[in-house]
Amino acid sequence: MKRILSSRLRGVEDPPAAGRPPLGRRGRGIILVMTLWLVIVLSLVAYSLAYEMRMEMRLTTMRRDGLIAYELARLGVARAAADLKNDLIMDYNPDEKNPSGQPFDGPGDVWRLTEDKTDVPVGDSGSYTVRITDGESRLNLNQLALRLPNALKYLLMQLEERESAAEDVAQAICDWADPDNVPLGGKGESEIDFYSEQIARAQRVRWDRGTILIRPKNDTFVTVEELLLVPWVTPQMFYGYDPDDEEATAQREKRLAEGKDVSLGLRDCVNVGSRGWLNLNTATYESLAAMFSAVFNNPAEGDKRAEQILRYLGRTGRTEPDNDKALRSPQDLQLVLGQEALLLMSQTRGYPFHVVSQTFLIESAGQLLDSRGEPKLTRRITAFVGRDWQSYPIDEGFGERRERRSDYQAFVDRLDRARRKEMEKIGSAQVPNVRAYWWKEN
Repeated sequence: MKRILSSRLRGVEDPPAAGRPPLGRRGRGIILVMTLWLVIVLSLVAYSLAYEMRMEMRLTTMRRDGLIAYELARLGVARAAADLKNDLIMDYNPDEKNPSGQPFDGPGDVWRLTEDKTDVPVGDSGSYTVRITDGESRLNLNQLALRLPNALKYLLMQLEERESAAEDVAQAICDWADPDNVPLGGKGESEIDFYSEQIARAQRVRWDRGTILIRPKNDTFVTVEELLLVPWVTPQMFYGYDPDDEEATAQREKRLAEGKDVSLGLRDCVNVGSRGWLNLNTATYESLAAMFSAVFNNPAEGDKRAEQILRYLGRTGRTEPDNDKALRSPQDLQLVLGQEALLLMSQTRGYPFHVVSQTFLIESAGQLLDSRGEPKLTRRITAFVGRDWQSYPIDEGFGERRERRSDYQAFVDRLDRARRKEMEKIGSAQVPNVRAYWWKEN
């Protein structure tokens, strides 16, 4: 005991316990560093988990908002389809203005009204805007390229292209769509060599015969956007403005928001899905002027006839368009142009005139609004649709089917009333039908 006490008094430490190594200052420091590293790693793991959860929540919110905006756009498409069907039903119902029940589509049809289809509120945080464009109000690009290339040239001149440039572009479009490999007008041995040489000259590069710089499609256009692949068709010509020019784009958007006119491009005057005729009641000025210019081979004469038709229909100035003066048949064009109308119709049999429209372009935008009522997210749907009557035969065996989920007796009574009124004569039920030919979402 005395020895232990004396050793402690002299500053000598006790010997370590058996089986346990001594733990100095260095050992305690290593433990501290390892603990700090462990805390840092755990903090990083916790932060990454929290960040991942936040990102997942944001993505989920964006998917939900996108789905809501998309459904709002679909609601606009459904509204447009309902208006097109209702208009077709009204066309076949005789009234004092249309006693014979002759179907026609005019500038005052219900589907053309835009006020009740613009910024339509849906609930507290959504709206949709939908616009319908008559397919037969524009010229069919494939029909022009294969049958009336001259009308295509005058259409380009309506878009303020010089006559020489318009002729070159019209030739290139026709060569792109026709099935042969011979340039229009017999220029050159083949379309491939002719346009390859022209492109080489424009780009100021050397060209050796047989070198392929471009290969025309030699088939009909599937989309209007294919025009951008055709030689000499520039974005300015196609859109009506340069989409790469931010200032020009902003100016155009401003004018559209103010309801002012903007310059048109090829995409605003042609389509590829219409029936191949031009509706005199709804045709654009550019379409009418191009057709009549091709007949007279004179742009001034084409402009004159187009202005006469629009003035007769009340589609000029600030006059609200209606169907009181709409043409009921193509022969009614004589009311506007006199006996000259018969000559004009005979000259355009390759692209006839009509007063009925069966194809339409539906453009719908669904908007999700924030708490302040400002647009938060927008989804767009563009659909090209056809409209017609669909016939369904009346099934006399309906009366024996007792498995109807709704009120069966009400169903039978409704069927009997329909059969007594109309269906006894034709033996089938006819309903308006709207069918989508193509559908694009963005």
